[in-house]
Amino acid sequence: MDDSRNSVTSDERGELALIRAQHPAPHLTHLPGREDPSARPGTPTAPPRRPHRFPALASAALGCVLALTALATPALAQAPAAVSDVVVVPVPRTPTSLTVSWSAPDNAGKPAGPVPTLSAATVDGSTLTLTYDEALDEAYAPAEEAYTVTVGGAAVTVAGVAVEDSAVTLTLAAAVYAGKAVTVSYAVPATNPVQDADGTAAGALTNRTVTNRSASVSGPLLSPDGQIAVTVELRNGVLHYAVTRNDFTILDWSALGVTFTDGGTGSVALLSVTGASTRESNTTWTAIWGKSSEVPDHFRELEVELQETLAPQRRLAVIFRAYSEGIAFRYSLPAQSSLASGDNLSESTEFNFAGDWPAYTYRHESGPADAQLLSTITSPTVPLVLLPNADLRVALLEAAILEYEAMDLEPGPGGTPSLRVEDPDPAVSFTTP
Repeated sequence: MDDSRNSVTSDERGELALIRAQHPAPHLTHLPGREDPSARPGTPTAPPRRPHRFPALASAALGCVLALTALATPALAQAPAAVSDVVVVPVPRTPTSLTVSWSAPDNAGKPAGPVPTLSAATVDGSTLTLTYDEALDEAYAPAEEAYTVTVGGAAVTVAGVAVEDSAVTLTLAAAVYAGKAVTVSYAVPATNPVQDADGTAAGALTNRTVTNRSASVSGPLLSPDGQIAVTVELRNGVLHYAVTRNDFTILDWSALGVTFTDGGTGSVALLSVTGASTRESNTTWTAIWGKSSEVPDHFRELEVELQETLAPQRRLAVIFRAYSEGIAFRYSLPAQSSLASGDNLSESTEFNFAGDWPAYTYRHESGPADAQLLSTITSPTVPLVLLPNADLRVALLEAAILEYEAMDLEPGPGGTPSLRVEDPDPAVSFTTP
């Protein structure tokens, strides 16, 4: 036997040449067969021959092991150039059977690693993020059709898919609002599936619940003429609103809420949105006095339904209306077993004006009648009239007070030009409708 690295020769019977591919070698099981007739008692036997190793078969596409049995064959000439690993092992000359067992390796010969697993699914506006427990291969982004997203039970189109680090980001064709139930499904595609750097593909998803972190309760509530916009968001459990006119900010984000101190948590500041609805109304009403007997009443309305996140989980609603002349809002406490009546009701209503503008306030027939900067008015009252610019006047008023006292103002938490509604003193008792 020539111990050359490039050839193998053998003129002996009963030798098996195994050519091993680049894949892991199989398990070879030799089942006992007929004994070698030359191996008689007292007959010297040749020592086992040392296995000879040669370059392995270069074709990775082969994906299997080529086994050759050399039974009375002429010498093997020069080994194929592509062969890199050949082992010559003595075996019986006439084996009854030979079993070769081999399992195809995963991921083209790479050891199978852990499957990427979804650890979190969140949505904020039109961005839905799927976070996995390991880094993903950013070169593989599935097509939009691989995902199905529902919002409130209705399908929403996926407009884009991007993979970065351990996250898959879906861009939705429509924004998701607070309080909406969201699910996501993923069908593993034939091309560009979500996978990690080792090529291990992530599994499919079926109606997985998505945590809704959207702040916006709805789209902007526009006045009938489209000039005034009210935007409402839930920020850290507190409802906020902002008002603009022709993109000019009148009220920056201002907090809304009510407080109960009668055996509950003491506050309903931490809220969740349970629903939101809009409608439009265009009617008239008859004035008791004034220059017009019929007054147009055309508005668009947004009602936001809220609930305490802690016991006793009392419910309330805030109703916004946008008119072409201005905006209005009110609190509504629906009838409920956890709130039949109560004491010590107060509100946390803020008016964070966008500037320290000149203002007029009611002074009880005394004091200067000229406009003063809002920051210099120590005890503002309603009606409060502000002059943001030469073309705009803003008036703060109150209306439809039911089982509540008149509104008094005080500096807000952010200081002037922020105002808030002063807590009633004494606190107000109430009954629900």
